[in-house]
Amino acid sequence: MAVPWEKEVIVAGDRDVLGPLRQIPLDPKGQPTIVLLDDVSDPTLVHQLFGRLRDEMWQLPFRWVVSGYQSRRNAYLEPPADAFFDTEIVLAPLDITAAAQLLMTRLEMASTDENLSKERIQAQLNQIVERGAGNPRRLLDSARDAVLRAPEDLAEADEIIAAARALGKTELAIVEHLVAYGPVSASNVELLEPLGISRARATQVLRNLEEEGLVTSFQEQANGVGRPRKLYTLKTSAGKDST
Repeated sequence: MAVPWEKEVIVAGDRDVLGPLRQIPLDPKGQPTIVLLDDVSDPTLVHQLFGRLRDEMWQLPFRWVVSGYQSRRNAYLEPPADAFFDTEIVLAPLDITAAAQLLMTRLEMASTDENLSKERIQAQLNQIVERGAGNPRRLLDSARDAVLRAPEDLAEADEIIAAARALGKTELAIVEHLVAYGPVSASNVELLEPLGISRARATQVLRNLEEEGLVTSFQEQANGVGRPRKLYTLKTSAGKDST
């Protein structure tokens, strides 16, 4: 059951933010109800729920699982929120065997209507696993790209990834983000928070990648007041066309 929350409301505390949780039905057989807060990028949410509201949260009959970014670990677990959690588990990247098995498990469930997609993924399995870089979400994105994108586009992206790997860990991470999510600015929190880097560092790395001929930049189309953002994208044939 998905329970929508508004972060601003939780921070402001201007109404019963736990109301939606109290409406979650309990298991009729008495099994524990597990509530997952997935992909929490902002530690403020953790502090408000499990710090300021920890007494109310303890009273709810749930087991809590909160997933976030290793780079923000210290921020998530600042007191008093740290006292709420019993266990901390760091998930290591998937190894090659586990990543391939994850894809094959999904392919085993493919319907006859998905046979063509299944064949494309099987034919590019090694490349998909490499592009996934041990991240399950990126792995599935790479499998989707193998079905939807032209082989020449993927080949160009692989060449850029290889070149970025030779430049450094942050360069590689930013290029992999561009492959998965498309154009990005140096101020994009979806880029900065998972990598645990500052805007200044992102700007430096993106400029370096542009100087190396791996990415290209363009001005975002004005969509209101304020200065348009500078966006970066992979310097592939598709990337040039999109700018």
